[in-house]
Amino acid sequence: MIKAHVGGRQFAESFALYKHIRRYTGFVPDNFTFTALGKSCGSSLTILEGFELPGHVLKIGFCLDLYVSTALVNLSAKSGEMFWATKMFDEMSDRSLISWTALISGTARSGDMSRLSSKESF
Repeated sequence: MIKAHVGGRQFAESFALYKHIRRYTGFVPDNFTFTALGKSCGSSLTILEGFELPGHVLKIGFCLDLYVSTALVNLSAKSGEMFWATKMFDEMSDRSLISWTALISGTARSGDMSRLSSKESF
């Protein structure tokens, strides 16, 4: 249902639904849930929900998942929080082309390409 809200560009509703089902049911989110929520927050730039999401990820234990970590890097980069995007990227145990793209495009958007000069090449 959360992914359907994101697909329908109902970003606020997707996070509201997540909060509702977490509060009133025994719902345990998985990597698909966090990836959809990251996309939702990044697409709508809902900053407050975006700042809550990494805490939920750490609490549940999906911080090592490649897709969830990439969604968080992308979310941080889109909201202009390049310090956190770079920190999350550096802590990723595995990186993909998409995670590199999220970091590079966020860095380019911020205008500070010096952040990438010390990154290892793939």
